[in-house]
Amino acid sequence: FLYFIAWVFRRVSTAVELREARCCMGKVKRFKGAVHRGAKPQEALGVLGLLAVTYTASISGSYGLEAAVAAGGPFLTVLSLLIIPVFWGLPTALSIAELSCAIPSNAGPTMWVNVAFNTVVTGAVTYITLFLNFVDNSLYPTVFGDYCKTVFALDGVETKTLKVIFIWVTALVNMIGVEFVGGVSIFIMCATMAPFILMLGLQLPQGFDWERISDIPEKVNWELFLPVVCWNFSGFDSAGNVTEEVRNPKRVVPRALLLLVVAGVATYVPPVLVGASVPALKGLKWSQWDNGFWVKVGHALGGNWLAHLVLVGSSISTFGMMTAMLATTARSLAGAGQIGFFPAPISQWMSRYHYQFKTPVNAIIINAAVTTCLCITQEFETLVEADQILYALRLAAIMAAFLKLRWAHPELHRPFSVPGGAFGALVCGGVPLLFSLFLVVISMVSSPTTALVGFVIIGGSFACSYMMFSVLRKGDVFEGAITDSFSASEGDSITAMSAAASSASAAGGDNFAVERAHLERLGLIEHPPSSSETDGDSDGEGAREPSTLVEETKPASYGATD
Repeated sequence: FLYFIAWVFRRVSTAVELREARCCMGKVKRFKGAVHRGAKPQEALGVLGLLAVTYTASISGSYGLEAAVAAGGPFLTVLSLLIIPVFWGLPTALSIAELSCAIPSNAGPTMWVNVAFNTVVTGAVTYITLFLNFVDNSLYPTVFGDYCKTVFALDGVETKTLKVIFIWVTALVNMIGVEFVGGVSIFIMCATMAPFILMLGLQLPQGFDWERISDIPEKVNWELFLPVVCWNFSGFDSAGNVTEEVRNPKRVVPRALLLLVVAGVATYVPPVLVGASVPALKGLKWSQWDNGFWVKVGHALGGNWLAHLVLVGSSISTFGMMTAMLATTARSLAGAGQIGFFPAPISQWMSRYHYQFKTPVNAIIINAAVTTCLCITQEFETLVEADQILYALRLAAIMAAFLKLRWAHPELHRPFSVPGGAFGALVCGGVPLLFSLFLVVISMVSSPTTALVGFVIIGGSFACSYMMFSVLRKGDVFEGAITDSFSASEGDSITAMSAAASSASAAGGDNFAVERAHLERLGLIEHPPSSSETDGDSDGEGAREPSTLVEETKPASYGATD
């Protein structure tokens, strides 16, 4: 079966490679984004800044992972944390990096789907994205409140008041600017890892209890286990919501996302091994691993000082996650207004960036207000189950857009491309797509309530989108599209095609010289050295590849975007 799947992937990827070779005959298409209202976003994030923002938005310590151990035990948790990054995290990171570089817009997934599909599909995915953003934001104040409630024995009113204060402080930080958020995120990334590094250092001399770590509960709560584990590796697409604020996305985005996958594994696996091996906690059942359990682990290993340090780390972690999530989801909300998703007056107001701070202040306020309502009315388990269905649906739409753009627009300028050509794109897009759909089905089958919520959200999103954009606003087109902003015409086309023909002729081509040259550029056939290459300079810098000649004939305005 696996051989058959590999054969199908190879056949399809070969067809895509041939299509790219025939389509890219000197033509290059570029993404034309929507017009910014108010100030333009400031390019302020480098590799470390983007890594810190995405880390705090998607990982930010092991807080919240306790529910996975309670549902499935340590063995299944560790195994999942090692498998999911390979089959879901890494392919997703590479695909997101390509989309972020090819379609740089703070609308992120909304814009990617908009470019690939029609208005109704874009509208439905935007509805799902908005639901996801609000639910996802509500998780972090809930975790923060649960930790404080565990340590300080707070009642319900005090816990909810603390959540509200927490949300609006992070909203205020976001209004100041993404550069400030990036700096705060770097500090938070280091601070959240410190307690777990100390716990690992205290446990290592005693060793790990592998017998207890390998234990699997008689009954695994799959409907909670899978969503929680996958939730801890979700959020990679948040990088797309700050792409316009990244310096040199071609270099920065891929490196930051690949480092994020490594950081995730290093953050999650050691604490689970430590927590399951602490002698003082061996009498506890796995079901007793609830939010706040890391405080007990810290107390068992180092006493009150480490327990309080874990609590401080939890507070910093959730503050960082909330800050980063508000930064990315507010830009997603502003991006929905930027493409014209809402009625014109609301879209203009929602998408406006503040002239002084260069941030979408209006979107941040709306985002924080809705998040406040959700986090004081819902529990963590309910939120995380709904969150993972929404995230899996949105990720499936992103991967479908990635594959559709690879097939329909092979000539789109991609500063960074997924390695491996068409086959690599099929793997990196197809595997997360199938896994996301599998996760949605498993979550909906295992829980009737979750299934009902899923059907209502999916059906309601498409129904509302069809009614809005096929009936009430029929004919409206969202802003943002792929255009022939640069086409190798006249002089450029002659230079590019003559260079390609010359290279192909030197390799023995005749009637199919141009197509052969493009196949050489794709790496499907070998390009023997021509006489100009072998007789060139002694340092190996002879005749350049056809793609290099095309690059040198570009007009000066080629690198600019509208």
